[in-house]
Order: sequence, then structure tokens, then C-alpha cells
Amino acid sequence: MKIIQVVNALPSLQKLAGQELSAKKLYKISKLFGNLESEIAFYNEQRSKILAQYCDIVGNQYVPRAECGEKLNAELNELLDIDIECEIKEVVLSEDDDVKLSYNDLVALQGLVRIEGEE
Repeated sequence: MKIIQVVNALPSLQKLAGQELSAKKLYKISKLFGNLESEIAFYNEQRSKILAQYCDIVGNQYVPRAECGEKLNAELNELLDIDIECEIKEVVLSEDDDVKLSYNDLVALQGLVRIEGEE
């Protein structure tokens, strides 16, 4: 799994964690968060370093220096392309669980959450 998948899944995973589910399923979601926590922390730390190197802060926002755009994008893409090595156990939800997720959430959660049921 690549870091970009974790970064893209984080908002959907947080949305799922806010759903009313059984304690057992919420525990599994909590364990999944715990397993991904160090990967997210690594990404945030490295991203901050890259932004500080190639951007100026203007009004609480990073603004890329004109001459650094290509290097900035290349380093951010390299960071997002890193393969992560952590134990990820897919959380299995039932189609009977009353979970409200969008199609985009389901796509973002692929490899982390699976919904089983009759087809």
C-alpha cells in the first residue's frame, strides 16, 4: 500500500469512526487507526519539511516560490509514492450495518474496509 492511499482514506476512515457501530467493529477501526498512525505522522512530518524548504508562508498559507514549483511537486509525489509496511487488517462491515458512506468513501477505503452481504 502507498502512503497516498492512507492520506486519501483518512477523511473517510474518520467519517466511518463517527458512525454508530457495534463496539467490536469500532474497536477494529480503532486498531486500524493505530496501525496507520505512525505512517500518517511520518507523512505529515516529511510534508512539512518539504513545504518549508520550497515555500514561503503568506497569511498562514504555504506559497511555493516560483523557481521551486517542479522540485516541490516532485518531492511531494515521491513522498506520496512510498510503499508503507504496516499490518493492516481489513475491517469487515455488513450490508446490514447502518453506515452512511458515499461512493467516494468506499473507493478511498479500498484495502482498509470491506462490505459483505448478499449480492
